[in-house]
Amino acid sequence: MNRQLGSSFSARERLLERPWIAALLARWAPPAVAVTTQYLVLTRPVGQSVRIDVSRTDGVIAYTGSAEPTGNELAFSITDVDHPQTVPTILSGTLEADGVRLDVAEVAAERVGKRQTQPARPDPD
Repeated sequence: MNRQLGSSFSARERLLERPWIAALLARWAPPAVAVTTQYLVLTRPVGQSVRIDVSRTDGVIAYTGSAEPTGNELAFSITDVDHPQTVPTILSGTLEADGVRLDVAEVAAERVGKRQTQPARPDPD
C-alpha cells in the first residue's frame, strides 16, 4: 500500500480525504528475479464511501468496487469488470487496525456467462 496512507487504521480515514494511488500490485517475472508492476489500485472518495478501481498499466480498468467505514474498520468489495483478459473475481472483507481480513475470495478459472456489472467509470454529472 501507499506508505503515505499510514497504518491500516489511519488509512481508513485518509482514503476518505482525497483520491489516492493506494497500491501497486506487482509480480515476479521469471526467469530472472525481477518485479514488474501489473496493476495500480486507485481510490477516490464518493460521499461517505470510497470508489476503488484496479487499473492495468495500460490504463484499462480490470477490477472495480467500493469501500465504506463500518465502526473502526473499512469494509470493501471488489469484482472484475466483465471483459476479456480479466479473471472472474469477487473479493470482500475489511481493512482492520492490524491488516486486511478477507471474508469472500472467489476466483473462477473461466467466465461461464454474462452477469450484471457496475460501470468502471462514474456517470458525468
